[in-house]
Amino acid sequence: MARFPEILMKHLFLALAIVLMVSGAVRAETACLLVAEARSGEVLYQEGSGCEERIGPASTFKFPLGLIGFDAEVLVGPEQPAWPYQAHYPAVRAIEKETTTPRSWMHHSVLWYSRALVRELGAERFASYVADLGYGNADVTGDPGAGNGLTHSWLNSSLQISPAEQLTFIRRFLVGNLPVSGQAAASTAAIMPHFETGGGWTLTGKTGTGYIKEADGRRGNRQFGWFVGWATGGDRTLVFSYLTKDETSGQSAAGPRARDNLVSRWADLLD
Repeated sequence: MARFPEILMKHLFLALAIVLMVSGAVRAETACLLVAEARSGEVLYQEGSGCEERIGPASTFKFPLGLIGFDAEVLVGPEQPAWPYQAHYPAVRAIEKETTTPRSWMHHSVLWYSRALVRELGAERFASYVADLGYGNADVTGDPGAGNGLTHSWLNSSLQISPAEQLTFIRRFLVGNLPVSGQAAASTAAIMPHFETGGGWTLTGKTGTGYIKEADGRRGNRQFGWFVGWATGGDRTLVFSYLTKDETSGQSAAGPRARDNLVSRWADLLD
């Protein structure tokens, strides 16, 4: 009988470990959370010390890329162009191995569609658009000497942006201060994911997940997660920029975790 507590504790620790593995639970710190009024730019809430620190935009770059694609008329509507998956495209999820449209590209964050869109734009037009938008450091050259700017520049490579710059970019979009057509702006907004939260608010935004670089520049095992966009409630429109950094390696994607966390917290932030 003396061994019972020890055996029980071992089983409890084992059960906890299994739960953590299955759920992908991992501790994440808030690098930055900013919430501001869209019209005035007044910051209503700030958390974290990394709001000026630049990092790769990861899949949040699909938002400006959507603006570019519609403005350049490569993208022509929510369901066009519908590009078929090809076997040589890198894809892990089943949803990525299907014919993809602008709407499903944005909602399911399909990387190969981004790359196909950038190829259609071409290197010169792509770089010119990003520079004209003033997006982060606007550097789409990619990894040094790799010549992979068209496929990797936004994946924590040369293109870098801070949470504060993400907030400013979203606000510029909402007040019509970006060099794209009104139709391109409306078409991009129409394909963005929406998330309902408490208190009559709807959050519209894009997630992004990447891997934090080690001191030597190599990709590490810890993830960072983005969720950026805007929130509407009644006659108010707010902008938000949220960046988290995992303290340990995790199983689930950090971007969706950041999104779910902010959706669950939203009503409390505005109290």
